[in-house]
Amino acid sequence: KNEANVFVGDVFVFDANGAPLSASMEVTPTATRIVVSYDALRSASYPVTIDPQIGTDDFVLDNDLVTLRAYQPKLLFNSTANTFFASWTKYVGSSVRKEDVYGGAFTRSLVRANPKTVDQTCNYDTIRISKGSTATHPEVAYCDSNYLTVWEYQYYLNGNKRKIQARLTTASSYLSDTLSLFNDATFKTTYTSPRYPAVAGNNVKYLVLASTYNFTASQYAVLGKYIQPDGTEESTPYLPIFTSSSSFTDVDIDARPSGKFAIAASTLNAVYYGTVDDSGTISGKGSKTGLGKIGSVAIAAKDNSS
Repeated sequence: KNEANVFVGDVFVFDANGAPLSASMEVTPTATRIVVSYDALRSASYPVTIDPQIGTDDFVLDNDLVTLRAYQPKLLFNSTANTFFASWTKYVGSSVRKEDVYGGAFTRSLVRANPKTVDQTCNYDTIRISKGSTATHPEVAYCDSNYLTVWEYQYYLNGNKRKIQARLTTASSYLSDTLSLFNDATFKTTYTSPRYPAVAGNNVKYLVLASTYNFTASQYAVLGKYIQPDGTEESTPYLPIFTSSSSFTDVDIDARPSGKFAIAASTLNAVYYGTVDDSGTISGKGSKTGLGKIGSVAIAAKDNSS
């Protein structure tokens, strides 16, 4: 991503002999351009076939030609409702920084029935999930036909103060007020500045994760908090999951058919992993080092929440 431009890989270009050619696709607010390497074209056998991954099933998640800023998209499939749900961060400010989280649900038949081009608005209903400045890094999960969206909220720009917020919605309306997580008095006696939220739901409850700093122990941590399917925060204490002398740069979680949650987190030079059940019992904890510089972590073969 570069300003309002999006760079998409995996553009399949090949020559008359079937040899692949180096290429990429760049999407801007006003155009889509496929770029093929000059050196590859010079030595290719013609004709050259260009087969980008774009076609009749493509549609617009969000488009705003005024701000040109809709980013950090997340997409999940709700197998219970046979519906997709998308969420993203959108710039809504003017002279000061202001970002909100938006989302909406759609089916494949809906977006195919009236497809929009890149210069049109999206063709499904969306809702403004957060309402406050600097709401970023949205993640979303589902239980049954409802969705819990979490995000990082920086509520004091100069002081760099953060908390994690969450809101339960249906596909198109609110079911709860905004929850403020990792921000109560008990949390503040030990921890500060929660970041990089992640969430999963297993139709029994949601589990929200966030990285933070334990200033009493001078170490970084990943904590968990359970949320009931109706959007109510459980009164159980924060669940300590991982600790490290280095700051965590990313966190991920996924619900498994067994009812457990697969969890993972990364620092710049290590990956941490394990599983946790509904009662807070953690098993299979471990870590991997010596992997080079790590920017983010993701759990493969996701089954339920995303």
